[in-house]
Amino acid sequence: MPCVQLGASVKDRLFQKIAQEVIAQDSELYELLKLSIEELTQKSEALTWQPLAGSTADGQIAVLEVDEAHQQVAFFVKAARGGTFPLHAHDSGETVLVMSGDFVVDGLTYRAGDRLESPANSAHQPETEKGCLLLCISSLHDEILGE
Repeated sequence: MPCVQLGASVKDRLFQKIAQEVIAQDSELYELLKLSIEELTQKSEALTWQPLAGSTADGQIAVLEVDEAHQQVAFFVKAARGGTFPLHAHDSGETVLVMSGDFVVDGLTYRAGDRLESPANSAHQPETEKGCLLLCISSLHDEILGE
């Protein structure tokens, strides 16, 4: 198989993507994923919750920790009933741990204990049928679309 030289822009994008993934995993926020769902639930109960703009699921959000060095945030999202969450775009990806209930993304249903990853530069509008509690680790630069 012959060697093919990568164009400069392709090479630059590849190294940027690798750097983003390494930075994301270096964030201490990912240590939270080692805690049990019970421990995370206790942490969520000690926080102040705010309404989640753009949610039709009576969604609420509470920030747990911010990692300024990696420009990431760990937060909880909960919904008491079925509905949709806001349409949003991920700057550098997102990790979600379903702590209770159900969480539907792109037609796939995730339940307690499931973990899912959304890639950088992706957008989605998740749903819940019966309500849920989630731990999310995401960029400080994510964007809510179409409020």
